[in-house]
Amino acid sequence: MQKALSLSYFGAQSRFANEIDAIVFDGQEYSRYIDLTSGGMGTPYYLCTTKKIPVTVNDISYYSYCCGKAVFTEKETPKVALFDTLNAVEPVEGLLFSKRFEKNINLRYGNWSDEIRKFVDGVVTAFSNDYFILAAIGKTLLNEGSFRGLTFCGTSPNKIKLGDYPLFTFQKKVVGHYENFRTLADTIEVTNCEACNMDASDLVFTYDKFKDAVVYFDPAWPFAASYADKTNPYAIVAHDIPEILKQQLLDPIEALWTLDKPQKIYDDVTHWITMALQKGAKRVVANTQSTNFPDPKDLETYLRTTFNVVKVVSSDQFSGMAKSKTFTEFWYVIE
Repeated sequence: MQKALSLSYFGAQSRFANEIDAIVFDGQEYSRYIDLTSGGMGTPYYLCTTKKIPVTVNDISYYSYCCGKAVFTEKETPKVALFDTLNAVEPVEGLLFSKRFEKNINLRYGNWSDEIRKFVDGVVTAFSNDYFILAAIGKTLLNEGSFRGLTFCGTSPNKIKLGDYPLFTFQKKVVGHYENFRTLADTIEVTNCEACNMDASDLVFTYDKFKDAVVYFDPAWPFAASYADKTNPYAIVAHDIPEILKQQLLDPIEALWTLDKPQKIYDDVTHWITMALQKGAKRVVANTQSTNFPDPKDLETYLRTTFNVVKVVSSDQFSGMAKSKTFTEFWYVIE
């Protein structure tokens, strides 16, 4: 079985790849698969390697972008003997190091030691143009220092306190993720894939390859009830990890939807679908799930009122996080 591309945060869709394949293609042929909010990149990777179709991946998260850029477009980037290279990097007191005294663990981006903070800052500064290395650093920070990208932690999955996490072990994790991204890139046989890093509303306005394409989106929907403070659960992946990789403070991402602004959600969805179809896309597939806001029933009613919804597919899935242990995925096919 083809190994899945995973970026190690909540909501990755690689496990739905076969279902999405059947829903998206359904006897259709397309010029390109365009994912407006690619996130974990699992679906475009699966379709690119099995259907041999060009893909365009886009995400507002610079971390997601680095991973997509590396795997889909940087196959020819020279490989490096990474472990020796990492050992030669000069430590830098950069952005991650500057966060070490924040009172809230999420604001200091975990409980990492000063040694690892300076190591990370040094690596991303030295290799700011190597997307494989940036992707590997981002994935290591998420894997070892967060709970599925939803909140930063004080201990690793192996119960190591991050303040005591050995630098050597951290470096080995980075090397492992680097090699995995390189291996995945080697499986990409299609040569005209593209990666973008922008708000989906900007992409549908500026991008010029929608003709005869299929457009897909499963954006960072707010959780329906879990976040009473009206925040979006994907801020760590969309904002915090990108700050580290870019080594610069970033403004809060206004494009991330929140519970208190439902009209923005409907306006954005309308804009994405309308622009894609006007630019010649054969169909648009919108995806959400029962734990998201807006309620999928309300979203379906809106889509049917506004567009030509030709098919709705639902699928019950197991979840180790949901209290009910299950949730339902919904896909809306629009032409």
